[in-house]
Amino acid sequence: MPATPVWIGNKDFVETPDSPRFDYDATRLTVTRYYEGPLEGAQSAQPAQGTAFQDMPAAVLVTRVSIIPKPGGIARLEVIAECQGPSQTNPAAPTYEIEWVEIDRPLLMNPRYAVGGSGAKALTSQDVAMIQKWEDEDDPDYKNKFQFKVLQALGVTSIGMTGATDTNQTVGEVPGYNIYTLSANAQDYAAKRLKGIDSYRLWCPVARQTIETFTLPNVDPCGVIEDPPSAIGAPTGYSYQRSAQRATKTGRYGKWQQQQEWQGFDTIDSDLYPSGGQG
Repeated sequence: MPATPVWIGNKDFVETPDSPRFDYDATRLTVTRYYEGPLEGAQSAQPAQGTAFQDMPAAVLVTRVSIIPKPGGIARLEVIAECQGPSQTNPAAPTYEIEWVEIDRPLLMNPRYAVGGSGAKALTSQDVAMIQKWEDEDDPDYKNKFQFKVLQALGVTSIGMTGATDTNQTVGEVPGYNIYTLSANAQDYAAKRLKGIDSYRLWCPVARQTIETFTLPNVDPCGVIEDPPSAIGAPTGYSYQRSAQRATKTGRYGKWQQQQEWQGFDTIDSDLYPSGGQG
């Protein structure tokens, strides 16, 4: 990484007695220095944006210069420098944030019902297949009893599901129906579906890192499984995925701001998303 240019002033310009001025806020330092010298040399005397002061912390870099003409062919230079990041000594020091976002997931994915899980009403793969057929049942009497009917083909008396009866079997050549009843766990799920509940709300952590630079930062692709930087202190017990990478500029001549985000989930299918390692 190239070294930051250091401005040591210009021999034609003298720093005035009211210089420098220091302004502090919660995290940043802004320094304003005042110089006076010949107006015709003001353009060449000014420091370039991103230049460091010789006697200031390395992270305090020039962001703006004003040339103010004065009587007698004199110019006043106002040179403003501020921290590149939130630290006065580390120009690449990031800002960390954590928030929780709300997402909706299908009710079947709730730990109470998850197939093969240890939830109080864990479903089996057959439960899920029967629930799908129950969802399609058009007779409210059957549906309210957590049952569904399947048209019985000639010579076929079962479709491999438990709970079938032949109470609706018709006479002669016309096929009848087999009636199936959902299991106790599946009925618990179906009772919520009858109330119109098809999803549940979940809150997931989002870890965010923001870095300010004077040059366009690298932006990596999203969608990979990746842990956020440990310094963020993201909540543990979650699998994280890089969910945002932004590089925006604060004004036409301002600094670049790189913002990275990692969203946490209770689980991420590694077959569907590549691994990105460590943020």
